[in-house]
Amino acid sequence: MEVEPKTTRGGRQQLVAAVVIAVLVVAGWWLWPRVPLQGERNHDFGVVSFESTPKYVEHTFSLKNTSSNPVQVKRSMSSCGCTEAMVPGEVVAPGDFLEIPVRLKLTHSGLKDAMVTLYFRGGGSIDLGVEAIGHATKTFRASPSKLRLRPPQGLGNTRLWIESDTEPEVPSITAPPRLTVTFGGWKQTGQRNEQTSTPASWTAEVSMVSDGAGPTPGSTITFALPHGDEAVVSVNQRVFFEPPTTADPVPVIVPKSD
Repeated sequence: MEVEPKTTRGGRQQLVAAVVIAVLVVAGWWLWPRVPLQGERNHDFGVVSFESTPKYVEHTFSLKNTSSNPVQVKRSMSSCGCTEAMVPGEVVAPGDFLEIPVRLKLTHSGLKDAMVTLYFRGGGSIDLGVEAIGHATKTFRASPSKLRLRPPQGLGNTRLWIESDTEPEVPSITAPPRLTVTFGGWKQTGQRNEQTSTPASWTAEVSMVSDGAGPTPGSTITFALPHGDEAVVSVNQRVFFEPPTTADPVPVIVPKSD
């Protein structure tokens, strides 16, 4: 009696499993409720220039209900935190339009694309896609830009960031009295990507040490590049109150008489 090789039997089992999965996918595609909406499903903002971040761009999708039944959006889900849809709660009657504003957040240069999926009551869903190529005109910034020097040594740090295809120059630093600021040097953290129009990026660690008194509250540190870009960090020194002494007046409480 011949014995079927295990490898052949295993290969047939994998083939059968693949066919079953394909059938289930096709069946699910056909049986999943369709949402009869017609209109633009993708929007390209093109090149969006901005100076400060974040930059928000918004587009309203207009979809017509071509069915004989009303439709209503149950919820939405975005592919990333950079995109959100403002979902209306009203029911869209046959022949009317469903208006869906979608907002995209841009924080740096390069291609940004995202998808918003709308889920409808009774089943079915549609995808709305948005994309834009950000062009940041001023990318030199510090994060965080507001600091509280940690007691008791008065230490702090921030990180400078900039988009540049060449290594940036060392910035000049203007700091308040009683504060020493040390620039740690530029390090390339991102490569240029031609496909997504993303330039290279650089970061630099900056440390700060204050003396016992420290800078006055609201002091600022300015980092300036030769071509004019500046990044400003505000230093909000935490105020500590001295403990009371015996010389401080003690309030006297006089009990009320009946």
